[in-house]
Amino acid sequence: MRCDSADEPAGGGNSPLLNRLPDAERERLLAEARRVRLATGTILVQQDDPAPELFIVESGHLRLTLRSGSGGESTVDIVGAGDTVCETAILGGEPAPVTAQAIEETSVLAVDGARLRQELLARFDLMMGMLGDMSARLRGLLGQLTDLKSKSTAQRLGMFLLSLCATSCGAADVTLPYGKRVVAEKLGMKPETLSRAFARLRPLGVRGGPAETTVHIDDVAELAEYCGVVLDDDREA
Repeated sequence: MRCDSADEPAGGGNSPLLNRLPDAERERLLAEARRVRLATGTILVQQDDPAPELFIVESGHLRLTLRSGSGGESTVDIVGAGDTVCETAILGGEPAPVTAQAIEETSVLAVDGARLRQELLARFDLMMGMLGDMSARLRGLLGQLTDLKSKSTAQRLGMFLLSLCATSCGAADVTLPYGKRVVAEKLGMKPETLSRAFARLRPLGVRGGPAETTVHIDDVAELAEYCGVVLDDDREA
């Protein structure tokens, strides 16, 4: 089920893209935007459909998929609050590059692509910032593809858990942002493969927490070393 509303005040304050705009311009765009509420399983946009709007996730999560030549679908990412979908709307005339489907109740802000493009063309610095954001996201997706080939399933799972940690050392409890089946999709695994990856991390002190969606890590630094990653220095010690 999909419900569109223009009556509620639009949010979007957690969007890095819109936050690049001056306050007055951002408020004008938000005033003209519409909110789309999606029930679990509802498709927001289909791959190759016209995409005149940029979508900003306010709450919940969307599964982004690509159709293969054989007619199947592959999950390319799971996006949440602050993330954008159909950035091609800013270019004008480009179809949706992916299919976006809600994996839970989700609220999305739809911003007119032509209006946003007009704002960005008037400000070269904003346009360059937006292109930088899009480039960083592309690098992130390419990094995920590289990890699929160069990292083991246990290492990929460990890296995902580390991305949820607020600390760079000691013990940590993390909360999965969605169910384990969706985690498996995001990491390019089958659910049973994810279960085996969790089992391989158990000797490193990674185990389930008191709730289904919580995971305990005995030593964050040890897990990072196992995964071959360097944690950010600005995480809490």
